[in-house]
Amino acid sequence: MYTKSLGLCFLVATVVASCALPGSAMGTLRIRGTFVESPSRGSTIIITLPAMYGLGSSDRILGDAGMFGHEDRTWRLEADENGVFSVASIDTVYHATICILPPLGAFPKHPPLPFYLIRFPQNDREVYVVEPLEGKPVYRVLDYGSKTEIPRSRAQWILLDLSYGLIDDGRGWLLTFSVARNAQTRMQTDGSRANSPSGSGSQPLFWNLNDDH
Repeated sequence: MYTKSLGLCFLVATVVASCALPGSAMGTLRIRGTFVESPSRGSTIIITLPAMYGLGSSDRILGDAGMFGHEDRTWRLEADENGVFSVASIDTVYHATICILPPLGAFPKHPPLPFYLIRFPQNDREVYVVEPLEGKPVYRVLDYGSKTEIPRSRAQWILLDLSYGLIDDGRGWLLTFSVARNAQTRMQTDGSRANSPSGSGSQPLFWNLNDDH
């Protein structure tokens, strides 16, 4: 009886596995943030969604997000009179598994939590990497040239109150956060201004940072 049960379980697992196909699903991302210092009107922030976002583990083996139509997407945002900046809607495609038998649809039901690269034109050396950790957004600061980590206490900016929230009936994610100057470094002379990084047809920023997403 035990042997028959094992055989039945193996048969069911084989049938289910053979009826699960790789596919894709659509999702939406939004970003909303605030510069907390006054005056903040016209303050600029540069946000990039890396090309690797939404790819599955098997997709990453090929090592070229462009093969799936993915590329870096970058927004250069200016704060309004209230210090608010936002990206209203980002349409995304992410890897999903489609279960045909039983007909359960595509999994996962939600798109993956997003990760972003953030820069400020006052200092093109620092890149702020916002990424999920145990379901919550955290950030670290990297040196653009060496890709070594910069202690947050030495970075020119601080990201506060980072939060993910589901939107569109679970079909997307909203990232909210606030931005403030680091009091410990604000007296230092700002670095040279940087141009907005290109998001079309360019080599993705920090390609190797995305391997875990």
